[in-house]
Amino acid sequence: MAMKKLNPFQKKLARWCNNLSGFVLKVIVLSALAATVCGLWILLHLEFGGTSSTRLKIVFGCFFLLYYLVVCFHVFSSEFTWRWYLPEVQAQEAKEVIKICPEYAKRIGELIQESYTQDDGCELKEALKKFKVLASKEQYLVQMPDKIEKLKTEIAALEKELGMK
Repeated sequence: MAMKKLNPFQKKLARWCNNLSGFVLKVIVLSALAATVCGLWILLHLEFGGTSSTRLKIVFGCFFLLYYLVVCFHVFSSEFTWRWYLPEVQAQEAKEVIKICPEYAKRIGELIQESYTQDDGCELKEALKKFKVLASKEQYLVQMPDKIEKLKTEIAALEKELGMK
């Protein structure tokens, strides 16, 4: 999977949205969407707007606004994907990874500094995924002697039950 690079607009929008909560963003977009739909209903069902050409222009304007709001809602929902490519968000994620595997804290710190320098969290995101896999495999290796002893005990118990020993 190729790493995603955010363009400057996406970075700016992701940072702006990162400062707001997701709930606030959804409320803003959905309330504007509801206002547009209500406005369209009023225009179509009430005698408002003068001549039919004026009403038609208003309806097209409302549909354009509705389309714009749908695009904005898509952008805001995809922002939750974009924010994971910001270095400041990945730095928070890195703190969680450091708690899991503190022996790699120095290398993770270097990667964090590099991501802030480049203003791009893509490489840090990919590296953190690999660190998590590495930590889980190391944890599995650490638990391996206990599992081996447990299996030997179970085998001995089964052999004893079967009268093999």
